[in-house]
Amino acid sequence: EEGPRPGTYRLGLELFRLGSLVGLRFDVRERAAPVMNTIHAELEETVYLVVRRHHEAVCIDRIEGVHIRSMALQLGGALPLHLGAGPRVLLAFEPREYWDEYFAEVKLEPRTPRAPTTQAGIVALLEEARHLGYTISDEDVTVGITSVGAPIFDHTGRAHAALSVGGMRSAILGYGG
Repeated sequence: EEGPRPGTYRLGLELFRLGSLVGLRFDVRERAAPVMNTIHAELEETVYLVVRRHHEAVCIDRIEGVHIRSMALQLGGALPLHLGAGPRVLLAFEPREYWDEYFAEVKLEPRTPRAPTTQAGIVALLEEARHLGYTISDEDVTVGITSVGAPIFDHTGRAHAALSVGGMRSAILGYGG
C-alpha cells in the first residue's frame, strides 16, 4: 500500500498476514530429525520428539534405542505434562498462569513410586528446569528408565516442542545409584 509520503510504499496488512503464516509452517519433525539422529548415533538410546496438546505431551517422532525397547511412550502416544522429561520441560516453559490451570484440571496420579505427586514437588522441578534449561525424569514413568529433556523454542520464544532421550538409568545418568 502507499506510504505516508508520495512515491513511498509499505507492506500492507495482507502481506503482513501472509508473512506471519510462514512461522506456522515450521515443521518441527523435519528440523529436529538431524539432531535426533545425532543423539541416537552418539548414545544409542531412545530419542523422543513431543509437542503439547492440551494437558498432555504427544509423541510425534521417536527413534528406538539399541539397548532397550521402551513401551511407555509410543509414536502417537501421550503422557501428562508433569511426567517424563520431554513433557515436563514443555510444562516448565509455559507461562506460570498455565501451571495454575494445569494443576486445577489434572489429577497428579503417579505411574511409579518415584513419580512426583504434589503440586509443590512438581513446581520445584519446573523451576529447576527453567533455571537449567533441561529436566531429568528419574524413573517417574517407568521403573529403571531415566530420561533427559530439553525444549525446542519457536521464533516467538515459545517452547513449541521438546526432545528427550531415555534409557536405562545407569546409561543416562552414568551411575546406578
